[in-house]
Amino acid sequence: MAASHRAAAHTSFTPALHRREPILGSHGFVLEPLRLIVILPRSGGIKDPNTLDSRLSWFGYVLTHGLWYQDMSHDYQGLGTRGKDVTVYANTVPAVTSSSTWGGYQDYVFGLSTNLGIKAAPSFETVYLLYLDCTPGETSSFKSCHGGGHRPFDLTRTIQGLAESRLFGSEDSLAVVTATTTVAAENFDRLTWTATHEVIEAATNPRSEQANGLPGWYLPVENPPWSGSPWSELQNGQPGTVMEVGDLGRISSQHIRLRFQCPKGFASCNSATPTSPEGHYVFARTYSPSAAQANGDPDVPPTPVPYYSSSTQKDWYRLPASGVLTVPVTAWSVTDSPPWTLSGSQLAGPGNCKLTGIPVTVRNGTAVNLGVKTTSPVTSGTWCVFELKSHRSGSEGSGATPDNGGDTFHSWVFGVYFP
Repeated sequence: MAASHRAAAHTSFTPALHRREPILGSHGFVLEPLRLIVILPRSGGIKDPNTLDSRLSWFGYVLTHGLWYQDMSHDYQGLGTRGKDVTVYANTVPAVTSSSTWGGYQDYVFGLSTNLGIKAAPSFETVYLLYLDCTPGETSSFKSCHGGGHRPFDLTRTIQGLAESRLFGSEDSLAVVTATTTVAAENFDRLTWTATHEVIEAATNPRSEQANGLPGWYLPVENPPWSGSPWSELQNGQPGTVMEVGDLGRISSQHIRLRFQCPKGFASCNSATPTSPEGHYVFARTYSPSAAQANGDPDVPPTPVPYYSSSTQKDWYRLPASGVLTVPVTAWSVTDSPPWTLSGSQLAGPGNCKLTGIPVTVRNGTAVNLGVKTTSPVTSGTWCVFELKSHRSGSEGSGATPDNGGDTFHSWVFGVYFP
């Protein structure tokens, strides 16, 4: 393993040898510039920079015109250097209940957009983004509270004799962010990083989880799992589904706050005031194929805290009949970083497996021998996927950013199997 070398006049640093995250492919998908149509429940004066309406409206502008969009366009080049945004203020937006469905919200969006004169835009990928109040405690096949998702439009639907395909195209999507209770009461940063996550997934893979074998940026979930990448199990997907670009960035763990300079002449934005809510927005850091290829920080925009993580020598390890295995792990960082904690647990799989030898404190170049042990008999088809998490102070699963502006944790994934 490579180690840092300290010279008399200066310090040079070499990250420990490690493997890169998987490289997702486009499967022939060609992107177009993004048109983002944000639909908000009216909740205040839209010209007042302190209201939720104004803040989320300007976030739609930032999302399609700012630094984050430019970073996305570097890899997902069909996006161009900027997109287009429209905000719709609706008097009523249906809250999520046990009877909510994707089709119901599609009908709502179609009716609202048609009444407002919004037209199809074949030269853009259009993502309709809904921020939704949610009824706590109700189970819905649509989306739970405090969540998010995206789906392609069903082009066979009609409403009052009108074909919805007159507005929606095959690469257009519906994305939603659901509040814990109400959008007005939700943590604002959580709204924006969830929206970021869903919008980039909808743009790069409009066919969502059912894209396997079709154009789009994703990692397929294979059968048997060990014939594909263990990273595809980050979302516990079923064979035939896919894992998308936003999920590699682990929405709950990797965020960045970016400064936004308002365009001139818009008093409702007012980011020149340091305390203005329009001054900064929090974005989900998103997987970048070129950054992953470079084998450093695999996500963009780059984190202000130097990236650190761990890696194994292989994606999959074959289990012996005893169900006991040792897996070597190496900690690495892009610069000479302070120590961090390496922890981990089973992420997916029908087998019952546990890890030993962690949590442990590590830094660049630390070698750790993890113990893997099945807690039930090993039979043909047994497999387990583990997620290793590199993090500093606090729980790796919390919503905090213990690196003072950096990420909460960084993941590495590997699996074991018995064919």
